[in-house]
Amino acid sequence: MQRYTASIGHSVLLSRRIGGFSLMKVLLAMLVGSVMVIVSMKIYPTLRRHSQNTLRHFWLEQRIHQALFALEKDLRRAGFGASRCHGNVVTLGQFPGEAANSCAIVAYDFNRRGGAPQNRETFGYRLRAGAWETQVGIADCRGSGWERRLDPQEVTVTRFEVIVWRNVTGLTLYEVHLAGH
Repeated sequence: MQRYTASIGHSVLLSRRIGGFSLMKVLLAMLVGSVMVIVSMKIYPTLRRHSQNTLRHFWLEQRIHQALFALEKDLRRAGFGASRCHGNVVTLGQFPGEAANSCAIVAYDFNRRGGAPQNRETFGYRLRAGAWETQVGIADCRGSGWERRLDPQEVTVTRFEVIVWRNVTGLTLYEVHLAGH
């Protein structure tokens, strides 16, 4: 007689142990994570403020550099003409109430018409009430119609000064200071 056995359920005993984290390890990991989050929350506003200040400083430096670049180009061209330039090619002055040498008017023959001094074009730069202003075709630092080169709501100019240096060979150098915040 043959014997058949049927089994309804099957159970297997595992010889190896399945491990996990103990309660102490989980609590320790949560403590370390919480400390890291708290420290990050304390440092983040400082890092953000520092990043914003650095960005503002970079932006201000770029604006001032762009403004000075235009003046530098005109100073390099001062006296240029299709024929010999007569008279002052750079005139320094100031708007009433501003510092000495806080206005510069540069003349050169932009259109290459040559001839008399009245054929020269003039380009003015001045400091007035915390704003750096420019004007084309200007003869005096006091006049009206000047345009603000830097928006005073964004940049307040605290110093604009042009210093003239002449050496023994007759070469003229200009030292320009433009500062703002």
